Amino acid sequence: MNFKTRVLFSTIICILSAYILFFSCIDFFSMNRHFYNYQYAKLHTAYTIGMSSSSLYEASDTLLDYLQDYRDDIRVVVEIQGEEREVFNEREKIHMVDVKNLYQGAKLVKNVSLVLVFALLLLLIVDYKAGVVEVLTYTYKRFFLTFAFLICALCVFAFSNFRSFWLVFHKLLFTNDYYFLDPATSIMIRMFPEQFFFTLVFCIVGLYLFILLLLWFYSLYDVKKRLNG
Repeated sequence: MNFKTRVLFSTIICILSAYILFFSCIDFFSMNRHFYNYQYAKLHTAYTIGMSSSSLYEASDTLLDYLQDYRDDIRVVVEIQGEEREVFNEREKIHMVDVKNLYQGAKLVKNVSLVLVFALLLLLIVDYKAGVVEVLTYTYKRFFLTFAFLICALCVFAFSNFRSFWLVFHKLLFTNDYYFLDPATSIMIRMFPEQFFFTLVFCIVGLYLFILLLLWFYSLYDVKKRLNG
């Protein structure tokens, strides 16, 4: 295997690993019950909707279990403002079908990417042995600024006008308008107001950038160590 092929393989590994890492950061926060419960308490969500905290947690857990394919629907009945009723309406249910398909599709891509990364790493190890770390750090340094620039550009857009950012995000990912929910009739939109998603997005991006920076500093340290060694 020549040097160009090694760089090509390591480039593919870096790109796939960047996706795997990004999805893992999304998964870490978006499926984290503790994160949700903390945000509910901070935003006084249960009081705003008119339901008990336990009912709110039940509705929230139902959504997360559905997205993770642990259940087939999001039907849940609780007491809201003194009335026993189903939490989510038909429009919300249709939207969650789209969200689940998106999440499960992204998860499948992550799993396939993991297999490809391990396969390419194995090929590099067999061919290049001790030089694998060197070629990977060389490639990662070239791509780090691109990754960081794209993420920072998204952060600037989101921070300057989160509502527009969130709208563009939904228009790119969904082919219908079921994500437009009316706060007057939608419990879901009151469970997850703009401030909730603002915090969620910046927690995900913050963790992702932090890990990218750690890897970048390691790549610099590794190069410096090799030069001095």
